[in-house]
Amino acid sequence: MAENTKIEWCDHTFNPWMGCTKVSPGCAHCYAETRMDKRLHKVRWGKGQPRQRTGVANWKLPLKWDGEAQKATGAFDESFFNQAKLSQKRPRVFCASLADWLDHEVPTQWRVDLLNLIEQTHNLDWLLLSKRPESWSARLHEAMGGGSELARRWLNGEPPANIWVGTTVENQLLADERIPALLRIPANVRFLSCEPLLGPVNLSAIPTGEGHGLNEAFPRITMNPLRRALRDAPHVHWVITGGESGPNARPMHQDWARSLRDQCAAASVPFLFKQWGEWRPADDRDSDRPHWVGIPDGSEEDFSDSPMVRVGKKAAGRLLDAVEHNEFPQP
Repeated sequence: MAENTKIEWCDHTFNPWMGCTKVSPGCAHCYAETRMDKRLHKVRWGKGQPRQRTGVANWKLPLKWDGEAQKATGAFDESFFNQAKLSQKRPRVFCASLADWLDHEVPTQWRVDLLNLIEQTHNLDWLLLSKRPESWSARLHEAMGGGSELARRWLNGEPPANIWVGTTVENQLLADERIPALLRIPANVRFLSCEPLLGPVNLSAIPTGEGHGLNEAFPRITMNPLRRALRDAPHVHWVITGGESGPNARPMHQDWARSLRDQCAAASVPFLFKQWGEWRPADDRDSDRPHWVGIPDGSEEDFSDSPMVRVGKKAAGRLLDAVEHNEFPQP
């Protein structure tokens, strides 16, 4: 349940528990459900189904990674975050790839244990991704009631320096719903996982609750003093984009990915293109391949202007207009 991972934007994955309930179109072909429920029968997916906590040995792995990171970066002290800036790289841990850390059907004590583990592993950066950012306050209040000191401080506006908070954005509707909720979470790093991307997303049109669009909450490195003041306003620090993989994968239009790339470039926000998924744009090599030109289930437009071919995730690769995008935020 935890490993050195092949996911391009992290170094490890850690699953404190398994199981979830589908909440949006991006969940339709959930790889975690396919693997852990349908294939391995480890846990039943869905509302009212008990989640499965992972074993003690698995929970010890982040402590091992933390120790390894400490040896690599030097002895820990009270100013470890200043020290961390001297290090070229802190290990990033994605939690949880087979669940949702804000799932309301998870026992409160499990979440308390997770927060306690995060607090013990100062040398790791924890990437907490959720499709339920609106539930953050309720889940943290439960954890505080369960004795989590980290939850109390976080609710008091003191975000843990080693937590990056993200939400999944598959299309414009979910961007409009989830990003404002993400921006209400105190965090040193906020990120979007636009994967699987099922439609175009215009980040500049999303209200932030501060009277401006999200594009104005993207701070540029060089700007006038008035604009630089927005660095203190809630904003998104990183955008990950990718297409869907698996036997029933839906294609991602290349213009959707290009648009997010260009929006991030204009706002000086790091952009990472994770993968095309099963499908890539057709080219001169593909005259004999079947082309997708219809409207994918759960998507918003057809591909008549950009036919796609199914070649498999590995062959499709992760080049967008012949460029590999691997940008990361600097906390």
